[in-house]
Amino acid sequence: MTHPRNLLAISLLLVFFLGSLRVSQTIAQEPQKGDSGTKLINPATVSDVTNGEHGEGIMNDSKKVTMNPGVSEFDVLPVDSPSMKMDAKKTEAAWEVANSIRSFVNPWNTVCPETVLSMIHDKDFLYFFFDVKDHEIVLLPSLSGERDIEREDRVELFFSKDPDMREYYCFEIDAKGRVLSYRARHYRDFDFSWEPPEGFHAVSQIHTDGYSVEGCIPLGFLKDLIHENSIFFGAYRADFSKNGDSLIENWQTWKAPETDSPDFHVPASLGIIHFR
Repeated sequence: MTHPRNLLAISLLLVFFLGSLRVSQTIAQEPQKGDSGTKLINPATVSDVTNGEHGEGIMNDSKKVTMNPGVSEFDVLPVDSPSMKMDAKKTEAAWEVANSIRSFVNPWNTVCPETVLSMIHDKDFLYFFFDVKDHEIVLLPSLSGERDIEREDRVELFFSKDPDMREYYCFEIDAKGRVLSYRARHYRDFDFSWEPPEGFHAVSQIHTDGYSVEGCIPLGFLKDLIHENSIFFGAYRADFSKNGDSLIENWQTWKAPETDSPDFHVPASLGIIHFR
């Protein structure tokens, strides 16, 4: 018969071993960079996957921090009928006059890689260009439906008819240029059957330090939302990363909505863009 003291020693060793195993499984793994400097992560290969912005996901457990609250108003400058090629490269001279939003913030933790949004317009279109720094892009090889984009890294644009989000329209675009579009009403009443207006176009390109997204939205669609050359607007980014067998969510916004947890679908996340 085993002596009781020996049984106690064995039990303590077993508890220590299992505790060490759990800790080792939760330590974030440093991503291995490929030749391009950017690693692609397929969320379908991760056992514990986020449900995205429209459901409950795994949040980065960093403490909420006080940061620059971002911006709340932005001037979109006009250009004269530019010849714009949607290639996510920003080579056209028209972009040289564009104002840019560089103050994207993450009010909920300290993870906030650089995001820049530039916009211009002519008489027919609003043009936008996101430059996103990301060395670990979460991206599905293929989609079974638009809502799969909720599981990926992406940028987002909201356009609202009023400051209370009684009617607003959303475009979420991944690093392959694929779009999740929907119409919504506050609070979180989503119509995912809504399709982008004719003339909407978006394209993305992955490069050595992240990805870029370029697109255009017809002003004919936006005119019903515009009041005195201004529109209620929001710009955001979903930035996911791998932590062991889980995907961790980090959220960036052009304007801090003062919510305890990430939520873009609140009126406080909106600001105003002015068409000059």
